[in-house]
Amino acid sequence: MAKQMIKTLSMLMLLAVVALAATAVSAQTSRRVVANVPFSFIVGDRELPAGNYGIQPTSMGSGILRIAGTENSKSTVRLTSLLRRNDSGRGKLVFHRYQDQYFLSEIWVTGESDGRQLVKSKREKVMQREQLASNSDKQAYQVIEVMVVGQ
Repeated sequence: MAKQMIKTLSMLMLLAVVALAATAVSAQTSRRVVANVPFSFIVGDRELPAGNYGIQPTSMGSGILRIAGTENSKSTVRLTSLLRRNDSGRGKLVFHRYQDQYFLSEIWVTGESDGRQLVKSKREKVMQREQLASNSDKQAYQVIEVMVVGQ
């Protein structure tokens, strides 16, 4: 009887710790990011025009982000994965540039060490392969950073 009680209490404490950790992760990744992107860019299979964009998870702790124009009705959603950095630097959007096409790649929130990386689209993978085939001595893309203007 005592062993069963200890086992039950241990399980409850483990569940409480997991719930607290999940809440902390959700709180970190639920903030909205706003940036002014000065060029048209591609997210998945959608091309979005230059302008101000708000980016936020579709639900608390979700790895699916909604990218929506604040000045236009353009929006899309995209699956992301967790990224970590050693500091809690400035918020920014990271783009991969292939010739004259920009692909949104990463989202970082000011003051947080976790960011989100977008899954590469088929279109970006094709561009990367073509660029590497024609320019084997260089990196396939140029990294362009746009600072976050609000949250």
